[in-house]
Amino acid sequence: MNFLLARIHFCPSTPILPKHYGSDSYFSKVIGELPETPNSPYILFNGYLFRGNSLCVPERFLRLQVVAELPKSTTMKHFGQDKTEALVRQRYYWPSLQRDEKSMCKSYCEASGSNVKAL
Repeated sequence: MNFLLARIHFCPSTPILPKHYGSDSYFSKVIGELPETPNSPYILFNGYLFRGNSLCVPERFLRLQVVAELPKSTTMKHFGQDKTEALVRQRYYWPSLQRDEKSMCKSYCEASGSNVKAL
């Protein structure tokens, strides 16, 4: 569980995530069904929802915020779109992640002036 705690404190936006799960149509349903789903891939820990080791992020605004904060919470200042996408997939989860990540990461990298592709 220490690994999950590290995920929670990784990003400055994470303290506000638990209060938004209830207003997210997908995650509110997941949380409601957790007691009846013993083999669920989801875990509710200290108010935070995880899918495996990935922190679940509700609502589009919060998703954009965690992508924007990702470089600030690592040792690197800015990195390219490929690296940003890989870090988002590794640390976070939401149902439309695969569809959203390219456009979100591309927008963030363009706004931050980072257009370098990771090898």
